[in-house]
Amino acid sequence: MAKVLISLLGMDQHEVGALTVSRILRDAGFEVVYLGRFQTPDSIVRAALEEGVQAIGISCYSWEFRTYVPQLLRRLEEEGLAIPVVVGGGVLSEEDEAWLRAMGVKGVFRAGSPEGDIVRFFQELVATSSHAGTSVP
Repeated sequence: MAKVLISLLGMDQHEVGALTVSRILRDAGFEVVYLGRFQTPDSIVRAALEEGVQAIGISCYSWEFRTYVPQLLRRLEEEGLAIPVVVGGGVLSEEDEAWLRAMGVKGVFRAGSPEGDIVRFFQELVATSSHAGTSVP
């Protein structure tokens, strides 16, 4: 069973999207580790290591993602982890998507993304991420 971590970064308290995606993925057969609100890049990386997740989903409904997502990606790299990161949320524009993808985010979902698209993306992501959740040699 594929295992994913879902969380919010910083002071973002808008967790309805994160809870919804957690339910969607759980109902599709994923094991979901939900960290909830008020997380830091360090706490997410620590949990990803402890739980052995294959992907990380970050819910963004405030602009804090502009600060914290680069920090999260940097922390994953520092730990030698090749865990793909997916970002979703209602504040994301096309420009944000291009910026996030340029820095290495594997997927971006804006508000209104179909459930099936989210599930298929995560299924393909964990199937093709042979090093997800492991240290990079």
